[in-house]
Order: sequence, then structure tokens, then C-alpha cells
Amino acid sequence: MRTIILHHDLEWSEKEFANYLKKKNIKVFFKDIRETDLEEIINLEPDLILNRVYASVANRDYSAIPKTLELLKKLDGKFKVVNNYDASRIDYSKYYAYQKMSEAKIYTPKTWLLNNFKENTFPVVVKRDTGGRAKDLKIAFNKKDLNDAVKKIRKDVQYKGDIIVQEFVKSIKDYDFRIGLFGNDFLYGHKRTLIENGTNYKWMASISKGSKVLNLESRDSELIDFAKKVNEIVGIKFNVLDIIETEKGYCVIENNPTPNYGVHWNNQKINPINMYINGLLKEC
Repeated sequence: MRTIILHHDLEWSEKEFANYLKKKNIKVFFKDIRETDLEEIINLEPDLILNRVYASVANRDYSAIPKTLELLKKLDGKFKVVNNYDASRIDYSKYYAYQKMSEAKIYTPKTWLLNNFKENTFPVVVKRDTGGRAKDLKIAFNKKDLNDAVKKIRKDVQYKGDIIVQEFVKSIKDYDFRIGLFGNDFLYGHKRTLIENGTNYKWMASISKGSKVLNLESRDSELIDFAKKVNEIVGIKFNVLDIIETEKGYCVIENNPTPNYGVHWNNQKINPINMYINGLLKEC
């Protein structure tokens, strides 16, 4: 079996994916999205292509995102790709993901493209439509905060994506949930502690900004069923959902079809990369 791992800068996760695949006697080819093209991929005749170009690549090289989508669209129907063009659109546009979930009546924060935001209700959350790892993620308590957050994003001249404004939805817990699914199968779950990030109360989860990973002691069937329903709506083969618990029930904050894993996972009871590979190979 031959597998291509599409990537930008090679990070720990991609090397671990390759290690696990090689242990199962699968030949792995790393292909940098900045250098590869359709012809090269066709010539390699892969049985499987893993898209590991993070949404967070837009933080430093936005041009790689449309290039990735263009290539994935060309690969549709030719090869087995996880995650494919449609799933990656959700990964690379939080507003598009919101539209998909909102149409299906999934509880998720109301989201506006900046130019369409006419509300005067605060606080709101300001973020890049394409990005990750909490880059320029701010909570705005008034119009000045909103304008300041927008100015900071626009200072990054290489970023050509949209800016979005989201309704602020408060968690009733001091942690969020990350639920990993392969299709309709539960793979793993954990919690992340909420951090303040510029406020006087805890509201945001981001390991890169200081959140701690906590074990999910037990499987809440309502939580898992909610995550499965969301994944069925967005149609993503492999997805990790960020979910908070609110007074109105569970609420999806983001979809992560291309989650990043760091070396901290070596100290956890679960191994998400191994679970992901095992789920993937059952279909190949």
C-alpha cells in the first residue's frame, strides 16, 4: 500500500503518522504542498492520500490554503483522500462550517463575516476565518475592542482571508471537550482547560496558549451522540470537534478535520494517531 502525506512544514504529527504507517508495512511519501502538483501525485499511484495541511498554515502562508484546495478538488474521484476537498473547505473556512451547521439547526455560535456584522451586542469573538492555534483570537466587549482586533489581523499583510465575528457563548464548565470521530465511530475524547486570554474569566481553550489536556473520565452518551450528529451533517471522514457545555446544552465551537498533535500526547493514556490510523486502514 502506498500513502502520500500532503503537508506544509513537517511537524511532529506528520512524522508520527508516517511512523505508524511504516510499522504496518505501508510505504509513505511526504509531499510539500508548495512543491508538488497533480502530475507528480498521479505518477506515484497512491492508494491513499492524507491531507495534513493545517488551517493554521494560513497564519504564516495563506497562499498555501487555496493551493491545497485547488489540488484536492482535482484529486476528487481519482484517489481516496482523507480529508477530501469538501471536508477541507470546512476546515479552512469557519464561516462555511457555520453555514453548514446552522442550516441543519446545530447549536453553534452565530457567525458573521466582518462586513456583514451590524449587531450592537457584545461581547463577541473576533477571529480569522482561516487559521488556527488561537492566532489573533480575541474577545471584544465593545466596538473599540472589535476595531482593535480587526486592525491586528489586518497588519498581517500575507493573510488574504476573511475576518469573522462570532456570538460569545459561555461554557458552564471550566473546560471544553475534544471529540475525535472517524465517520460515525467514536475514536477518543479529552478535555482542555479554559484560559483567560485577555479577560478576567476563563473562556478559551488552546493547548498552544496554555490549556492543559485532561482525561475524559467517562463517555457521556449525550455528548457523543451530539458529536456524531454534527459529523454526519458536515460529512467529514475524520473530524475532531471542539464542544462546550452551556445552559442550553452542547454547542459546537469548531470542526478540526486536520488536528495537530504534539509530543505532550506521549504522556496521555490515549494515542489518537494510532486510533486514527487503525480506523483509516479498516476502510482501505
